Amino acid sequence: MKKKSKRTKGIEEARPFEGLSKVNENAAGVDIGATEIVACVSGGEEVQLVRAFGNYTVDLYAICEWFHEHGVKTVAMESTGVYWIPLFEELERQGFECLLISSRSLRKVAGQKTDVEDAQWIQTLHSYGLLKGSFRPQGDLVALRTLLRHRAQLLEHRAPHIQHMQKALLQMNIQLTQAVTDVMGVTGQKIIRMILMGERNPETLAALRAEGTVQVQSETHQVSGLAWKDHEFSTGVLDEGQIGWDWFSLQFDDGSALMLFQLRESDGGTSDSSSGTLINTDGLTQSLQNENFSITVLDQWRSPHTGGMYPSAWQIQLEEPNCRLDIRPWMPDQEVNFPAVTYWEGAVRFEGTCAGKSVNGNGYIELTGYAGSLPLP
Repeated sequence: MKKKSKRTKGIEEARPFEGLSKVNENAAGVDIGATEIVACVSGGEEVQLVRAFGNYTVDLYAICEWFHEHGVKTVAMESTGVYWIPLFEELERQGFECLLISSRSLRKVAGQKTDVEDAQWIQTLHSYGLLKGSFRPQGDLVALRTLLRHRAQLLEHRAPHIQHMQKALLQMNIQLTQAVTDVMGVTGQKIIRMILMGERNPETLAALRAEGTVQVQSETHQVSGLAWKDHEFSTGVLDEGQIGWDWFSLQFDDGSALMLFQLRESDGGTSDSSSGTLINTDGLTQSLQNENFSITVLDQWRSPHTGGMYPSAWQIQLEEPNCRLDIRPWMPDQEVNFPAVTYWEGAVRFEGTCAGKSVNGNGYIELTGYAGSLPLP
C-alpha cells in the first residue's frame, strides 16, 4: 500500500516583509501537490495564516469557504502538472480572481523549502503585485482547446497503430495496401471487417457499397451503390479489320460475377480472341472462350449528340453453366463524348436464369466504335 505523505496540521503564523506596502490586500497563495493543497491568506498586520487541505472535491469546497471567510478576492497558484486545474476551475466558478503562475517566476528567489513556505512565498509575492499570470482563456475556449489538443494527440498516437495494422496484414499476405489508398478509409475498414467476419472471396471483398456526392452543374446529389475495382491494362488491342469492342462487367446479387468482352470485326463477325471469366460465389474462376457464349442485341439507341447508333439491350447466353441474362441500361444516354474519342460507358441491370435458378444484379458496359472509328495505333 502506498504510504501517504504527512499532512501539515493546524494554522501557523509568521511576519515576513514588515514595513512593505501591499498592492493586493485580499490575496491568497496556494501550493498544490499530488495529495495535499497548502493555502495561505493574510491574517492582517503582516500576519499570514497557512492551512492544509486534501485534494478531494469536498476539500476544494472547503478551500473556497475558507477564502470567503478571510475576504480573499484574488488567488495565485503555481501551474504544477495538472493538479491545479480542478482548484482553479472551482475558484473561478465561485467568483475568485485566479492567477496562474509558472514555476520559473518562483525560482528566481531562493528559500522555498517546504509546502508551507512555498504557499507563504506565493501569497507574499502576490500581495505586493510581483507575480505575472500565465495566459488562461475563457471557459468555452478552454473546453475547445482541450478538445483540439486531445484530437491532435489521438491523431499522433494513431500513426503507429496504423503501421501495426499494415504490418499484421502483410504478415498474413493480405495485400490490402495495393487495392486501397488508405486502410483506415471507409472502403479499407469495410474490407477488414468482412475479412474478420470470415469472407475470403476477393471478388466479394472488392465489390463494396460506395457512398458520396455527385456534382451536376450547380446541384449536388447524394449517391450510393455498388463499387468494384476494374483494371484496364491496355486499349491498343484492335487488329486490322477490328472496329471496336463490347465489354461487360456484371455483378450478381448472390456474390458471383461475370466479365465478357467481344472484339467486333468489320465484316459483322467477332474475333476468336473474344473471351470472358465467370467467378462463382466461392471465388473459383471459369475461363470462357468465344465459342462458350453469345451476345445478342435486342434493341438500339441513337445518340442525339453524335448520331451514333448503340445497342441498348442484350441477351447473353452461356453454355456451361446454362445461363440466359437479359440486360438493359439504367438509362440510354450514357455516351461519353471526348474530342479525341466517343464511346458509350454506363450502368446496367440484368435478370435471368443460371443453372436453373433465377438471378439478377447490376453491371457496367463499355461500347466502342459505334460513333466513329477509334484513334488507336
